[in-house]
Amino acid sequence: MIDLTENLLDLAERYPQWAEELRVLRIRESYAVRPADNDGQAVYVHPRLMQYYTREGRSFYLAQQFLHLKLG
Repeated sequence: MIDLTENLLDLAERYPQWAEELRVLRIRESYAVRPADNDGQAVYVHPRLMQYYTREGRSFYLAQQFLHLKLG
């Protein structure tokens, strides 16, 4: 699985009010998503596609999916 730990730490540092929720965020691999999606409970990332994004790009997609989960 692609290691997104640095990206989650970046987001937690930038948005400390979300740090605890980001720490327990479930992230799963899926080759069916492009490049990321969620099912209301977990974030799914396409490992091959995500590796081509910059660190900032990966953080963007994680933040986007995290907000989808938070806002419903």
